[in-house]
Amino acid sequence: MSYRSPSTGSRSGRKGSSAKDKKLRKKKQEFHRHKIHGSEAEKSDDLGELKSRTIAALNRLGHQTFSLEAGGYGLESWMKSFDVLLDDFEEKVGSETPLDAFHAKRAEVTGRLLAPIDFSSIDNQMEEIRRDEEDLRRGIEEERERVIARQNTIESEKLTCVRSLELERRALEELDSARQSRGLLSRLLRRSEDPREPIESRKRELEAKIQSLDQEMQGLQRIRVSIERHASPPKGAPHEQLWKDLEALRLRSDELRVTKQVMAQRATEREQATTELAEMVSKISVEETEAEQPTEFTESSIQRNSA
Repeated sequence: MSYRSPSTGSRSGRKGSSAKDKKLRKKKQEFHRHKIHGSEAEKSDDLGELKSRTIAALNRLGHQTFSLEAGGYGLESWMKSFDVLLDDFEEKVGSETPLDAFHAKRAEVTGRLLAPIDFSSIDNQMEEIRRDEEDLRRGIEEERERVIARQNTIESEKLTCVRSLELERRALEELDSARQSRGLLSRLLRRSEDPREPIESRKRELEAKIQSLDQEMQGLQRIRVSIERHASPPKGAPHEQLWKDLEALRLRSDELRVTKQVMAQRATEREQATTELAEMVSKISVEETEAEQPTEFTESSIQRNSA
């Protein structure tokens, strides 16, 4: 009677089971590898889009200009936008991607941007200009006082001349009245010694002096008004050169003030900082997962995923 040896059947069963196990392990490895590679590809695509948006935003920040008006958009507001952008980037990247080099670069450029600006040279120049302006203003004020003093003198001189002129006019009137009471013969005999001539001469001198004083007063008044209104002086005014020197100092002061405002904007430093960080962002990549580690899957789940 023939029969199958138990030992032989056992060996045959183990061989079939071994082949089946190998196939199962192979499916597990292929599924695990496919899942990991797919996850890395998706993560890489997301990171690439995030990097592109962040680099574009950094470029816009690097070329922003500040308002020169008090309370306008300045470095403080810019730094807030800068920090919000980088914080958002780090949060979205997650903890799985190494950012040590990025953190170091961020700390470095932030330190540069927040470092105190050396305005000492400009401040020294502006202080020197301020002292020179005070000297010039003092000289112009002294000229104003001189003008006022001269105007007061002119008014006094003019009043004296007007009174004297009135006396001469009265003398002429009295002389004319006296001459009318004398006869024709008397007038003819005394024609060569006419007393009107010296009176007329003094009268003409007084009138000319009054006219000259009026003209001088008008000129002084124009000078005084220009000083008090801080306006350009009339041509030939005594303080004309002082005014020109003062205007030159004002222009220089404005130039230094603008230079200081430009320095406070840190335009070059901000552009350089955002460029350096954009380069760091562009170099960040998804870290490759180490050798695939088998994950426990049921045969049914492998069959469903491989189907």
